Amino acid sequence: MSTEDDAKNKAIDDEAAALVAAVAPAAVAALIARYSEAEHVGIRSNWYELDPHSARRVPVAPAARAGYLAKLIDSNQAELQRDIARYNDLRARGLAALSRCDILISSGGRPLEALRCALDLKTAHISYHLSILVRLALELEDAHAAQARTIRPAPAAVPAPTAARAAVDMSAFRPGVRCEIVAASHPSASRDVGKRVIVDRANPEYGSVWAHDDKPVTYRTDRAGRRVVDHDPRCIQTIYGVDQLRVLP
Repeated sequence: MSTEDDAKNKAIDDEAAALVAAVAPAAVAALIARYSEAEHVGIRSNWYELDPHSARRVPVAPAARAGYLAKLIDSNQAELQRDIARYNDLRARGLAALSRCDILISSGGRPLEALRCALDLKTAHISYHLSILVRLALELEDAHAAQARTIRPAPAAVPAPTAARAAVDMSAFRPGVRCEIVAASHPSASRDVGKRVIVDRANPEYGSVWAHDDKPVTYRTDRAGRRVVDHDPRCIQTIYGVDQLRVLP
């Protein structure tokens, strides 16, 4: 930097310092007294109308949305802390916390007005970030709830068939034999364990049988007054491996 530049900078600094010195300390104190401490700055009354996402694309999947919102909350928290630090510095140091640009350019050479504008700006920033954080916290809560609804607990372990089907005596599974289901072929069928079925026919080649629920045929009376079948369990049959069944005495 040249000597000429140094001289210009010194002249600017001197001009700003002279303007600051001309302000009565009592006027500065009175202005600062109008602004509460940072922890007393509240959220905006229209916080629910603020858009915390701007032009960002919000993920649709609950897990991805929760991660996105958590990062956005961290970012806004960091900005809030910076704004609070600047606000506290303005309240603590008054005109000394202002730059020469604040004094000479932004306020047109009115230091007290520059301080007021700076405090108003930081108050607005703090209330904005507090409001956005409320919105984001609610959205994150909803995302976690949606995520919980999509995560289903693992199905309970189902005992796997223990005997090889080829080794089972198929002669025991004659048509009409009653059996109890002792194992499920898939976790989703575990609710059928303990249910009783009746063998309709056997398939020795695959070690399996066709069976239906051990329930009686039910009847109803139709509009003509005739007695007709309402439900016949034999019409709904399921294939079971013989190692899933226990023949009942």
